[in-house]
Amino acid sequence: MNILFGGKVWLGVLSGKTQPPVFVSGEMVFEKAPLKARILAFWGKAKESIIQTWENLAEAAKQPDKRKHFYVGFVIALVVGVLFGALVGFVAGSLAGAIKEWWDSKGHGTVELMDFIFTMIGALCGALVALIVCVLFNIHSVLSWLLK
Repeated sequence: MNILFGGKVWLGVLSGKTQPPVFVSGEMVFEKAPLKARILAFWGKAKESIIQTWENLAEAAKQPDKRKHFYVGFVIALVVGVLFGALVGFVAGSLAGAIKEWWDSKGHGTVELMDFIFTMIGALCGALVALIVCVLFNIHSVLSWLLK
């Protein structure tokens, strides 16, 4: 009835392959939802994305290869972080993960984003431990401590 007596007819195109299907509506199909509804929809999608990411990380953490990447990133960041500072340790651990994935891309293994992510998570944890060690022993780095 709205199409006949409303004065406005909307013709929309749905996605299709060769011949796009169309629809006819008498309602304002291009009106924006209220701001509160858009904000709630955004946070709902963000929540779903975070939950999905967390589930993917939890599933990947069960793989021994991912744990090895975590441990290597942790050790590199801890050693380099204590010697040169936590930030340098984090960068070194992350860079090691990037170089490893680059090496894999040259035909020496399988390139996986999750490998790099787990190396970075390990590097972050190692850098935090290095920072705590440096704060507890009141040193900026072992090298500056040794050079005193």
